[in-house]
Amino acid sequence: MKQDARNCDLKIRDTGLLLAISPLLVFCLLLTILLCVLSDFLSSAFFVRGAVKKIMAKLKLDLHEICKNGKLIEKELNRVIDQATEKRIALVEIIPGKGSGQLKKTVLRFLERPDIKKRYHRINKDSKNFGRVFVHFKH
Repeated sequence: MKQDARNCDLKIRDTGLLLAISPLLVFCLLLTILLCVLSDFLSSAFFVRGAVKKIMAKLKLDLHEICKNGKLIEKELNRVIDQATEKRIALVEIIPGKGSGQLKKTVLRFLERPDIKKRYHRINKDSKNFGRVFVHFKH
């Protein structure tokens, strides 16, 4: 009988301990979530003289896989330009590859179209790697 009473008493104390620790666990969990959110914010922005300045984001489009399909190339180019404009991304890197240069010419012709040209600020052809083109946006 005394053994049963001790087990019961131990269970009650363990439950009380668990109830006492639970608010601490909840607090630690909330603190962890808050730190994760803050670290995401701080990784996407940094402070400069009291102001928040966003770190430049970049989109990358590799055309190697779809180089034989002209309509798909134009669709992907439109998609990446739309996405950069919509999300206010400052730089798009388009990789037509080195090859014969035909795909790069197609990309440059696409970017020179008047309806596309008015959506970006300028184009840079990489001097070190002629298989990629940078499109800069000014939002």
